[in-house]
Amino acid sequence: MDTREWKSVDMNIIKFARKVTAEWDEEGSLFRPCEEYRRDEEWIIHWMNAETFVDLAYYDLTGLQLDFHFENIKMMVPGKVFLVLEGLAALFNRAKNARNRVHQSAVSSHMGGPGPARSSQHDNRLADLDVEKVEMALIKLQLQHEIRIVQTTSTADSAEWVSILAADIATIPYR
Repeated sequence: MDTREWKSVDMNIIKFARKVTAEWDEEGSLFRPCEEYRRDEEWIIHWMNAETFVDLAYYDLTGLQLDFHFENIKMMVPGKVFLVLEGLAALFNRAKNARNRVHQSAVSSHMGGPGPARSSQHDNRLADLDVEKVEMALIKLQLQHEIRIVQTTSTADSAEWVSILAADIATIPYR
């Protein structure tokens, strides 16, 4: 294995190329040596954090940004895509907490308690997040764009999954 830097226009894409020194012979049911060449793998890995995904899938007013994003990826690197999506469960939890804070504040002010607490614009934005709509975007990616999704919890978890997926991609010809 060796590595080469590839500029992916800051899209967080890992693509693979295989050094081929032997090709499978169906008739003989064995690998036959050949002149070494490089062949691009059909699988790529795209890493994305949850905030970026939610911006594309939910906060985009046109509803087209997510589709455009993945169409651009497929034009840049034709092939099948694994999406390593980092931090979505934690983002959903933060959104739930933000909704609870907004609700508690509204109830408290309605009952004569202290007024609404100062909250950041980010908290207000998260409080309005419709989790079901984001989950529907995930399903759409899987069904319409045929993207495989792996959800991770941290950067270390993402790195581990990239390693697992790379090993799986490397063994495809031998299955």
